[in-house]
Amino acid sequence: QPKQEATLALRNVLTDFYSFKQFKLSNDDYLQAFKDRVEILERYQGPVGQDTLRVDKYLEEVMIVVPSAASDDEKTEAMWACREAFLATTFLFAADRKRYGELIRGYENAYTMHGKPFPPTLTDAFNALVNYVPDPTHKKVETGMAFVQQTADQEGEGDEANTNVNRRQRRRGTRTNRSADSSAATTDESPAQTSPSTTSNSNATATYLDLSLSNINTKALPPSWLILDCASTVNMGFSTILTNIRQAPTPINVVSTAGTTKLTHHGELPGYPDKLWLNDNGVANIVSLFHMKEHFRVTYDSNFDDAFYMHTPTGDVLRFGAS
Repeated sequence: QPKQEATLALRNVLTDFYSFKQFKLSNDDYLQAFKDRVEILERYQGPVGQDTLRVDKYLEEVMIVVPSAASDDEKTEAMWACREAFLATTFLFAADRKRYGELIRGYENAYTMHGKPFPPTLTDAFNALVNYVPDPTHKKVETGMAFVQQTADQEGEGDEANTNVNRRQRRRGTRTNRSADSSAATTDESPAQTSPSTTSNSNATATYLDLSLSNINTKALPPSWLILDCASTVNMGFSTILTNIRQAPTPINVVSTAGTTKLTHHGELPGYPDKLWLNDNGVANIVSLFHMKEHFRVTYDSNFDDAFYMHTPTGDVLRFGAS
């Protein structure tokens, strides 16, 4: 490998360690890959999980020893336990959520409700994955979403032309509905996306959004969720997340399975450069990938994680994953 400046090398190693996920790896391969990353990280910065505050807390609360009076052997024992607990928790929470999501949530709930600790060692965390048996009474409910946007022809080209556009939109929307009914929200069947068109008539609504849902077992998604949609060029949100809500110069029609809704106001999402249309009757806050990539670097690597990552100019990274 090419020689790197020391601080940059440590940064890259830390990024690789904390972003590593099991995804489709077997448990054995996952454990080995995790240990490899631990070895590399400790080569650069020394033993992990042994910061003074954690070690002192372990001495006081677990070993019932005053940190300043602890012997060398007691300090060594505490440092080893803190390192193992850090590795165990990191390993457990980076496990494949599709296979072990219920197990992980179980540990979180047990700690929150009863103070039950997480697995204390890396070996214990590995055994928890290997020995985990899913609850057979828990039935997984498949959910799917498909967002399809089409741009209608500008007004003035004839009623027949506009009617044909609307018919094409309905056919394409139906085709996407069928893909959603098969519990997969895909973009392969979605028509090609175009930017919202502009009309010379301020009363015209040129942009149409076909939103299709299937097998949703609740009336609405949590209002705090932000859905990254790769098939739409429209941003929409609830009033609870928007600021500076005001009337838009030109409204849009939102065509959904519930009918057609005219949206007349838009607002700001703090920290996001694009406006979001106000839609308190919608099912989710929607951010368009089409527009997001105009302002931010967005990455997706299925070999790394089943999620999209939005990279901000300040260095922060936001993860948009399946849920």
